[in-house]
Amino acid sequence: MTLLRPWLGSTPSWLQAILTGAAAIIQSRRLERLKARPPDSDKLRNLRNNLEHVMGGVAGQLPTFGGFTVGHAANPAQRTDRWQVGGIDKGELVTPPLSPERTDLFETIVGWFIEHRGNLVWQSFCQRGRQRVRIASSRYPIGFWKKVVKLAADFGTDAVLLVPFDPIGSDISTWTYRHGDDLPAGLHVEFRQNQPTGGGTGYVATVEGIKFYTAQLPADRVWLFSARTLGSILYARLPSGTAIASRGRSVSGWTRGACGRAPARHGAYAQATHTRARRATRRSSCAH
Repeated sequence: MTLLRPWLGSTPSWLQAILTGAAAIIQSRRLERLKARPPDSDKLRNLRNNLEHVMGGVAGQLPTFGGFTVGHAANPAQRTDRWQVGGIDKGELVTPPLSPERTDLFETIVGWFIEHRGNLVWQSFCQRGRQRVRIASSRYPIGFWKKVVKLAADFGTDAVLLVPFDPIGSDISTWTYRHGDDLPAGLHVEFRQNQPTGGGTGYVATVEGIKFYTAQLPADRVWLFSARTLGSILYARLPSGTAIASRGRSVSGWTRGACGRAPARHGAYAQATHTRARRATRRSSCAH
């Protein structure tokens, strides 16, 4: 006991040096084995199967569209795109594992994949031509709503309006739940249950039959379009016979879905911009 007593308070420097050196050697050997060992093909195959299985789940990222189909394209893929996933320890993908395995790893990757698929569809949508309608800010809210309702008539019951939360989304929420005195006369606002929400957009209310969703838009801009604008999302098969190919340290090679366009009467959408202009003007514009 007399000899060990000085060690109880702190680890001797020579012992600490031995432990540190041993840990460095173990880590170096582990890294060498990890570099030399390929990812487990069964694990990659399971991940690929999971991703293919949930491809139809992209619809949950696109609540503002309806009536579109998700399926396989009849023709071969014209090109393939790469989707890379970072921040994953390769040690989880080898057998035996060289890192602690997370039970929700594949579930997390699948969630990222679906979000990415939805973003690609939105990017394709935003690249379509649009009709720009300028509305003087002084006409808000009455003049604005009259113009929106008039434009939405071209889309029938499929009209959708994306709005920024401030101020339009906030105003609609107030009218929906409080029925305030500032509600424009003759404007019918209702909240419909069980409306889909997701992909960065949130259902707010239905105004004069037009479904309103909030999105990350500038405060002076809204998008009016038909929910039928999106006709289909199609995935082509790779030469391997799968829609997704796993390779190396990442899952890559899945084909980009083709966003089919609906008939022309559903294909247009308008962007209304609040300005100080004296009158409303129209011109063609490309989405940014």
